[in-house]
Amino acid sequence: MSMMHRNRWEKAQQYELNWWNKRKKDIDLSYLKRFADELLLDLKDSGEPKSFSSILEIGSGPAGIITHLTAENRVGIDPLEHFYSTVPEYLSYRDTKVRYISSGAEQIDFNNDTFDLIIIDNVLDHCHLPESVLKETFRVLKPNGIVYFKQNIYHQIGKKIRNILESIEFDKGHPYNFTYSDLTKLFMQNGFNYKLIRKRGHLNQIITEIKMRNIKVFFRILTFMTRDKVTMILKKS
Repeated sequence: MSMMHRNRWEKAQQYELNWWNKRKKDIDLSYLKRFADELLLDLKDSGEPKSFSSILEIGSGPAGIITHLTAENRVGIDPLEHFYSTVPEYLSYRDTKVRYISSGAEQIDFNNDTFDLIIIDNVLDHCHLPESVLKETFRVLKPNGIVYFKQNIYHQIGKKIRNILESIEFDKGHPYNFTYSDLTKLFMQNGFNYKLIRKRGHLNQIITEIKMRNIKVFFRILTFMTRDKVTMILKKS
């Protein structure tokens, strides 16, 4: 995985800001409650605790899954928080007890062993330096702490095609592309044990997308760029 130039990351962040700015009047953030319920159910099914004293969400966006969780200390960090915090529609949805900070996760401004649950939900492909994010996540996670991790992933062929198309910034908001093996390698290199919770499967997703009868969808299928999604629980070794 090659390191992204910072100006490319800044372009991706501007694209992300514009996306959320255009939708601030009509987007329904109630999906975050469903995501929080899924998180709790996944933890229960995996035998992990359902209660936490300190939670961090990396890439919390306009409100975050953390809005619908309970803990004595809840923190959301996002490099676009300086924008989200100015949008009344997003502020009105938030739980005021959550502390939101404008920051990336390549350097997290908390002490070692601070959080017992960290959420990273479809964020790693937006980051400037994904490996640095995982190193920092490991550092601020308590011993035996849990990372709830979700990410869109690609087939090896699809990833290669997307990497070629990156020369024209084909997907402006997602400069990084991961396969399942990319992620597991990153986790092991950065000290995490991991447990696969749910993997939708490329074939199942292709079947779902074929029913959509959309030209863009067929292009993704023909180029192996259909996205799978993986949900995992990581633990600090």
